[in-house]
Amino acid sequence: MIRGSDGCGCCGCGCECMKRKRRYMPKIIVTDVPFDDKEEEKDSDEDEEDEEEERSGKQFEGRKHPGINILVTGTPGTGKSTLCQLVSDAVTKGGLLKKMEYLDLGKIVKEKGLHDGYNEEYDCYMLNADKVCDALEERMDEGGVILEAHSCDYFPERWFDLVVVLRTDNTILYDRLAARKYKKMKVEENVEAEIMQIVLDEVRNSYKSEITLVLPSDTLDQLESNCQRIIKWITDWVADHPENTA
Repeated sequence: MIRGSDGCGCCGCGCECMKRKRRYMPKIIVTDVPFDDKEEEKDSDEDEEDEEEERSGKQFEGRKHPGINILVTGTPGTGKSTLCQLVSDAVTKGGLLKKMEYLDLGKIVKEKGLHDGYNEEYDCYMLNADKVCDALEERMDEGGVILEAHSCDYFPERWFDLVVVLRTDNTILYDRLAARKYKKMKVEENVEAEIMQIVLDEVRNSYKSEITLVLPSDTLDQLESNCQRIIKWITDWVADHPENTA
């Protein structure tokens, strides 16, 4: 498990991470100036159209080779690693894409020292989000990546074309984590994080709903179904963006 340098878990779990659960407040504007409802609605529609055109025009802005980038996230034990490897192998060996490199953020953090030390109490590294983003920037801009990460609210939104969130039944998740020989506190924190849907809320607050996909990950049948669903999404994306296929 990797934890953020602010004391929060990259895995989206833990007591401190519970405190991170989004506390977004609605923006309230009080005014005494009357307005025309119809005119306001018209302006709002025009603004939305302008924003949509801007998003479409800048979808690949900043990328050198704008291929597909996919983020797979979820609480530890939800099956991210297996799914990422299956998708990567299927689309590259099958010839659907020239490149779909599987990157495990946890391994990258440890290998490249993208952390602020090891936390003995939580049995994890203290992830440094700035170091992570700096280290991945060039590779993500190239495209053709499927990235596995426990947490995701610090990544630039423009990096990803699809964000997949895996969810697992609490009892199944507990057994999986216990089988990994995690400390009891670590197991309970992760299960509680799944119950509180910490990672799911992170995704909902950080990425547009039209690029997010929430999938159950309890059984091997669901694993296979999830893999096929992502491959179908990639197939459709390639058909719509032949000039951007990496």
